Amino acid sequence: MFQYRQVLVRLRAGDSEREIARSGVMGREKLAAFRALASRSGWLEAEASLPDDATIAAALGAARRARSTVSSVEPHRAIVSRWLDAGVGGKAIHAASFASTAPRAWRRWRCSRSNARCCARCRRSLRIWRAGIDCHVQFERVLYSAPFALAGKVLGLRATDAAVALYEDFRHVATHPRGRRPGERVTLRDHLPPHAQAFFAHVFTTCANLTQSLNAARATGAYERKLAALARVPLLIIDDFGLKPLRPPADEDLHDLIAERYEQTATIVTSNLDFPEWDRAFPANRLLASATLDRLRHNAYCMVLDGNSYRAPKMAPTSSKRAVAVPAKPSHP
Repeated sequence: MFQYRQVLVRLRAGDSEREIARSGVMGREKLAAFRALASRSGWLEAEASLPDDATIAAALGAARRARSTVSSVEPHRAIVSRWLDAGVGGKAIHAASFASTAPRAWRRWRCSRSNARCCARCRRSLRIWRAGIDCHVQFERVLYSAPFALAGKVLGLRATDAAVALYEDFRHVATHPRGRRPGERVTLRDHLPPHAQAFFAHVFTTCANLTQSLNAARATGAYERKLAALARVPLLIIDDFGLKPLRPPADEDLHDLIAERYEQTATIVTSNLDFPEWDRAFPANRLLASATLDRLRHNAYCMVLDGNSYRAPKMAPTSSKRAVAVPAKPSHP
């Protein structure tokens, strides 16, 4: 109660709520509520004595408890106590308590695809992400993802102040952190379908940035870990290959990466050079260039894109009006 007594002394001294809040003793909303309570109780009068801690605690009342700390079977405490005294097992009590408190503790939602016909309540309770490929459960205007395999099934939802848990036939499926913003999507990548997981797992980078990141990892002693992480990427897209010549150790780093990914994962390389000219990107080591390009060319598709550049300059619009020269005004000394 020290902070309440300190705030009360400062209020009686004439300090404003803004000044007290800036000192960090108490927030503005809490301070405004306490000021109204002190005004009703007559504690702000200069002639009145300061109340003791017991009086302040009694006026404030019991602190508000978070919903996560209140048991869902609290209304049935008496009957649960009788069952315990009678020797009923914990599992039986839990099953009976869950059945009696399901409307309070749980929310049951039906998950369906976007092209299925369902009732208005079902459409309000579930939102389908990406045209029904991935399903989300809506709870208090926040969308929480469920595993894609559970689309079309009835799920149980239990929410606390900090987390939201999803269940299927009383089996725990997933737990999400509680969303705060209306319309927020809380999605786990593991809940996406396989092709969507592969899409979001791709890495796009330029050849220069790729070699620079590997060189930086070597300087910090994390080269092997960085190389292994890039080798496991399902799809690696390397842009602007050959735009800058690869000098040691960048050429060796690129060769090691291509060798690790060879016949294991997919790699896309884009370049403005014709394929016979790709060896020019390795000016210091032609043998290394041959070994790297052989691995890239094996079982690969070569796509040549021809056409006008999207970066072509645009012509300024011509005006039909003729320009008229205006003579300069003579300057007077």
